[in-house]
Order: sequence, then structure tokens, then C-alpha cells
Amino acid sequence: MSNVLNQELLYEKYFEEICQYPHGSYNEQVLSDHIVEFAKEKGLEYKQDDLGNVIIYKNGTKGLVNHPALIIQAHIDMICEKRSGVEHDFEKDPLKLYLEDGWIRANGTTLGGDDGAGVAYMMAVLADESLKHPPLECLFTVQEEVGCAGAAQLEASSFRADRLLSLDEMSGNATTVSGAGMNRIILTYDAKKESSNKQFYKVTIGGLLGGHSGDDIHKERGNANKLAGRLLFGLMKEESDLRLAAIEGGSVDNAISRTCTTVFASQRDIEQIRESIDGMTKEMQAELKYSDGGLWTEIKPCGSQKVFSLHDTENIVKLLFVCPDGFQHRSMHLELTTASSNIGVLKMENEKLIVSIYIRGASQSFVNNTANEIKTLAEILNWKSEICVSLPSWEYREDSPLRKKLQAAYEQVTGREMKEHAEHGCLEAGHFVVMKPEMDIATLGPLVRDYHTFDECMNRDSFKEIYEVFTILLENL
Repeated sequence: MSNVLNQELLYEKYFEEICQYPHGSYNEQVLSDHIVEFAKEKGLEYKQDDLGNVIIYKNGTKGLVNHPALIIQAHIDMICEKRSGVEHDFEKDPLKLYLEDGWIRANGTTLGGDDGAGVAYMMAVLADESLKHPPLECLFTVQEEVGCAGAAQLEASSFRADRLLSLDEMSGNATTVSGAGMNRIILTYDAKKESSNKQFYKVTIGGLLGGHSGDDIHKERGNANKLAGRLLFGLMKEESDLRLAAIEGGSVDNAISRTCTTVFASQRDIEQIRESIDGMTKEMQAELKYSDGGLWTEIKPCGSQKVFSLHDTENIVKLLFVCPDGFQHRSMHLELTTASSNIGVLKMENEKLIVSIYIRGASQSFVNNTANEIKTLAEILNWKSEICVSLPSWEYREDSPLRKKLQAAYEQVTGREMKEHAEHGCLEAGHFVVMKPEMDIATLGPLVRDYHTFDECMNRDSFKEIYEVFTILLENL
């Protein structure tokens, strides 16, 4: 096989090397074992746990041996997406790299620049004996893309350092200063259904942009699940005996729902129902005009099916109408959404309705407070609630010596000021704060565009530039 990248540049060599091994989430073991073999070949101390996390230790170089240690971290799993019609088996096939206009790409698939770039940087530093650096604890984590399960298993006793450089950064010109905590709450409503001789209607909501519940929640986009609750509540105010039969919306827990379909029984004719829905739709369209202008609703008659009782219908609709959803609070200090919730998925399982909600907050108190609001509402309306996933927050630290040194190194190499940004998504960094509350954290990485999609690409010049920043930083630690 001919190489696409420059094998003389260690970070390019190792990036191309890891692309030969499958490493989607839950399928990282082969790459994890390869990293262990790499450590053995270099004569470096290492640890590998049963999940596949690997830590490689390297002593400080002359003059920096007794300096404080540094944890460097990147995750080895990648999102596996491919273009329609592309034949690629992520369980076994290597990625097919190519260069286009200064960008590194994979043919028809995700590239894994998130976070293969960071993995390659660490391997390059561990292999290069000419670099100057303090004692290093290089951490290769697994299952970051599916809830940070690898980081959650780590133990503080494996690390001496109280400062961490995360290489899980895709901007090429900024460092992240905080990350959201998260709870995923599952609400269930289980009740017997009954027959109805009324007219049945199906209402569909669509045309919305959707988006990521962390990255896009502040953009005031419509959530089809929440809007469906609003429509049903409005119909119930006009008709006291409306009965819900089914409701389905959203497909991914952490995405803003773009579509939702509900079926209900009503004593009114279709023209009366359509007039009511058209009126509420116009109101919502006006509210979303500048943020999510494509909203539409559609109503059709449909076949009969069993319905929830009036009491159960009211409990279901009231929860969807009142439940917190969307942007909640913002920081008065940073450009940051500090609290949000997202009604991600509504689905029916026989006579049970299941609602999945993602709550995010810049501090754990925001997460806990919103979770308690939803659980209290659920209790009042006879829903069951369970927190099934909980990820810790990494709160903003105004005074960060590591961040200052990183910004100085970036300016030395590029001549530009390094930006700071706060993240409303969930990061592995939160687990390190739980392990060591005093942990000083900064992030660094090259420019990667369209990550998590088959258009993912990494800027080759930025890949080089950020590696230079990385090595200069290590010399100054």
C-alpha cells in the first residue's frame, strides 16, 4: 500500500497508521492493543484496562525531569458514517485517505480526525527522542463518542499530574474553557387503553431544522415534540373529551426533534380541527420566523385505534406542554449557554409512552435543578422518572496557568491570539475534575470540519501548525 501522508512527519505517519485499524465506538480493542505494542517497542511503561483505555508514561527530558507531570489525553474511538452507496465495513476495513486542496479526507466515510489527530500527536511525542518535555502521562481513552464510558472508568491513582491537556479540540485556533454536565432522564407513562367510536385524526409536524442539543440549542429552533404538546394542549382547551391514541417524535436522544406525529380521537369534524391547528401553527411560525422558518403541520383522517382515558390523556399532554425544553439560561461572563433541556425522543411501546430528555448545564447545580423540576412534574402527573445517564461538568476556571502557557505558545508559533470558547456539549474533562477537583485543564487541536459526517476533513496546514504549538508548549512546561 502506498502512503498518502508524509512518513517523515511523525504525526502524519501515526495518523495514517491508526487509520489502518478499525476503531469505531465499542470496536477499539484492536487499536488499543496496537498502542500497547507501540509502547512496548519504545520501552515505555504502560497500563491497559479491561475496557481498552491505555496510559503510557514517559519520563521528563533533561532539565525538565523534576517538573510537574502533564496528562495528555485523546480518545481513540470515532464516529462511523458513510455516504450512501459506499461499500465500507467499519468493523474491519481500513480508512482510505486522500488529499484534496490541502485537506485530509477519507473516501466516502468519516475521517476520524475527531480524535485521531490527538492520538497521532501523542504517539509522535512519545516516539520523538529529540523533544523537550516534562514527565508525560499519555492517556488514550475509549467510548468517548457514546457517553465517555472510558473516562468514567479511570482511577485517580493512575495519575500523578494535576494538569491536563486534552487534544479533543477541532477548532485549530481556540481552546475550550468549560464543558457541560448532563443527565439523561427517561420518563414512562404506562396505562391501559380503551376503544373509542369518535373520529380519528393524524397530525404531523415537520419542516424544522433540528440540530445537536448541545451545539445548536441556543439557536432557538423549534422542537417538534414540544410543539406537538402545545398543539394537543390547545385542542384540549377547545374540546374537553379529546383522547390521545399515539405520539411519536425524534429519533436520537441528543438531537432536537425535527418531526413528530400524533394520533387522537375527537368529536369534532376535520374542518374544525384544521381551523384550530392552522391558527396555532401560524402563531408558532411567527415565533420561529427568524430561527426556524420552515415549520408546517398536516392533518389527515385515519383509522381507529385504542386511546388513553381522558385522565391519562390530560396527564400526558400536560407534561409535554409544561416540561422544560430548549435554551434555559446563558452566562453573563462567557458566550455560553449555561442550562438547557431537550425532549429528544417520544415513542410508544404497546400501551407505554416513553420520553427521553437530555439536560445540560455548565455547572452541576443547573443540571440537578432542571432534573428535579422535571422529576417533580412527572410525579405530579403520575409519570415514572429515572436518570439513566449522568456526566459531570467541567466548570470555568478563570485563572488557569496551563491555559496561559498554551496561549503564549500559540501566539509564538502563529503570531495570532488564541481564542477561548465554552462548550455546551459534554466532555471527558468533567471526569478528571471529579477525580481531582484541582485539575487545571486546557484543550488543543487542529482544524477539523464536518466531523461526525462523511464529509469530515482535516486541514493539513493546521495539523502541522498545531503540532508545532504542542511541542513548544511542552518545552515551556
